[in-house]
Amino acid sequence: MTLIRTPRLVATLASLAALGLAGCGGGDGEGPPAEPPVVVQPPPPAPPPPPAANRAPTALATAAGEARVGRRLALDGRASSDPDGDALSHRWTLLSAPAGSRAPLDAADSALASLVPDVAGAYEFQLAVGDGRAGEGRTTLRLQAAAPDFVVRTDAPEPLAGDATLSLNGPVEGRVQWFLRRNGEREWLGTGAADGAATLRWNAARVARTVFGPDVEARIELPGGRLLPVSRRIDLAEPPSGAIRLAATLSRADDAVVVDLVASSSAVEVVARLDGAELARLARPNHCAGVPCAAFDTWRFSVPDARIGAAGAVLRLALRDAVDREATLDVQLPAVRPPRLVIGSPVDGQFVFGSLPVRGQAVAADGTPVRLRWFIDDEPVAGPAAPSGLAAEPLGTLALDGVTAGRHRVTVEAEDAAGALSRVDLTLFVAASAAEAVPPSLVLPAGVGLAGWRGGRVLLLDRAAGARLQNLDGSGAVTLAGTPGLLATDPAWAGGALVGDGLLAGASLPDCPVASCLYQWGPDGRATNLSLRDTTTPRPPWAAAGLGGLAAVGDRFAVTLQPYDGGLVLVDTATGRLRFIERPAVPEANVLTRVALRVADGVPELLFSLAPSLTREPTLFRWRADSGTASVFSPGWQPVTDGRRLAWTRAPLAIASWNPGTLVTAPADGSQPAVEYPLHEIGNYVLADGVLAWQALGRERSLPGPVQVSVAHGDTPQAIDGSILLHVAGGWVYLTTGRAAIEAYDPATRTLRIVARERPDQWLVDGGVVLLRYGRAVLRVAD
Repeated sequence: MTLIRTPRLVATLASLAALGLAGCGGGDGEGPPAEPPVVVQPPPPAPPPPPAANRAPTALATAAGEARVGRRLALDGRASSDPDGDALSHRWTLLSAPAGSRAPLDAADSALASLVPDVAGAYEFQLAVGDGRAGEGRTTLRLQAAAPDFVVRTDAPEPLAGDATLSLNGPVEGRVQWFLRRNGEREWLGTGAADGAATLRWNAARVARTVFGPDVEARIELPGGRLLPVSRRIDLAEPPSGAIRLAATLSRADDAVVVDLVASSSAVEVVARLDGAELARLARPNHCAGVPCAAFDTWRFSVPDARIGAAGAVLRLALRDAVDREATLDVQLPAVRPPRLVIGSPVDGQFVFGSLPVRGQAVAADGTPVRLRWFIDDEPVAGPAAPSGLAAEPLGTLALDGVTAGRHRVTVEAEDAAGALSRVDLTLFVAASAAEAVPPSLVLPAGVGLAGWRGGRVLLLDRAAGARLQNLDGSGAVTLAGTPGLLATDPAWAGGALVGDGLLAGASLPDCPVASCLYQWGPDGRATNLSLRDTTTPRPPWAAAGLGGLAAVGDRFAVTLQPYDGGLVLVDTATGRLRFIERPAVPEANVLTRVALRVADGVPELLFSLAPSLTREPTLFRWRADSGTASVFSPGWQPVTDGRRLAWTRAPLAIASWNPGTLVTAPADGSQPAVEYPLHEIGNYVLADGVLAWQALGRERSLPGPVQVSVAHGDTPQAIDGSILLHVAGGWVYLTTGRAAIEAYDPATRTLRIVARERPDQWLVDGGVVLLRYGRAVLRVAD
């Protein structure tokens, strides 16, 4: 075989030869080189399986015990679990609560949370648990909080006669303030101990036993600020037969403790000794316990703070009565001096709206600042803080946003660092608009009463400074002579009638030789004893018994009652002369009813009635000053007049309430015959300034009929349904209606206007101007 060598073949063979030589160690005779080791790589591991999915925890919420207002409610989330064994976090949320609740949720980020319900009703909670890996479980818990079950307890059996410990059936959450409530007033007794039962030691021996109390009140300050009052009537022991019972009340005035003593027997002397040293000696009472004040019935002593030591003091009150019986009472005066708290503005009874500026003074006894707390109807609200200075200054503003229009009780409390407490209660009227928040025209000082209103002048009674006449803005004030001493000895004196620029009233001043004389005070405040000035008779019939109250008053003339025989006395205020009017000779007539006074052509004329007995119809008599005699006018009683018309009633029974009968009216000059309006039940009727208004009870007796209004003799009366007749003056008929406390009806236009939405404590009318007193605030409302 022939081998054909081509260039390509030659190159291939050369390459193979070279490879063979290299495998034998090359071409140097040592053989081919060694082959490299073969490394075998293991196969890669299989990928791990995917992790199991995270499972959400399960939330489980429970509550320990019963949900009840004032008791701490424990919320437990410890039974919550996680299927993967992860540690859990807890978060509680209060989803809903009863209206008005302010209860905070405590320890909301722990397994064990708690809350003190402050309003009865449903509370709904949510518990959320987390495992830290975005897993979360939730659940809700709804609980119904029952009404509080706290009761006031005493450690001594009732009736109490001495010291006793007051407490609550604990455990109590929050601080407790104890009060004694009597006659609408609160006396702070102290702060309960922090022992779970809020115990307080109390001396019941110094408390007066009354038919309606007293009440002991524990006021629990719940978390969140709501107040929970718990009260109980305490039964006090009767004094031993023949013994005198003494009772004392503590209060504060300026920098002193005021002690008011009342006794079950009339005393002729009370001696007060402070830690053995005589403090004061009184021969008669010097203060009134009630309002209105009929007579001084309280022995008042004032103990300056400077005389009370750091450990307190004991005031011993020793009483001796007219038969030389004696009784003593030891009163512990506390060393704690509550902060001085004075609210100058707003005043009690004021109408307010929106943000209310507050002025006053609040400072601790040692001059340090205090903490102020504000409440509206016992609900805590945000209010001004205490000032740093000692003088009266603006305290800030009280926000009234959201407070419904109407009457509200506003309470401010001042508390010092030691826990001593002072409080001021105000009645404020939140107006529906800024226009209705009328500022008072007059602010009565504390202890001053409003007694009269005429011609822009007001009569004020101040038991400390006497009676005074002044303009509504406070200018032109004149103190009436003799009245400071009069009010100090006769607290029941309530003034008389404003006539002209002065006052006409019965009183017993030092120059009065009998029980009561008639005085006229002029615009300068000087007093004239008209009883002594009269010279019409050598010995007036009232010389032995004095004059009684005013029966009728006009612009110039007035009529007073002569108490010893029921006669009348005509008073001419222009001349100061008195004229005795002998009573007509009516057999067995012993009842004198209302007197109507008018002046016709300058001649005074009286209309009055006499009743022979309580079961026979009275007779009306007319007396004229020009003739000096009285004549029979008509059967009837209770006459009224405005000078132009007369009105009276006829009934089968005389002095009996709600008699069926007839209202009769006639012109005073007799120019037209009388007109009668039958009434099923005689109620109220008023005649003034040309307007006669009356109202009868309905046939059910409990429901009054419509108010009837007549503006001319014989006209068809106008009827006003759904109202109660109050008064007639200045051509207006004043009513109480369903929408307002006082409305004025205009017979000419037959329209009503609101005078007062809220019922005033007192109201006076002069013509078309009305004065409304709310607390210390006096408002002027014009037609």
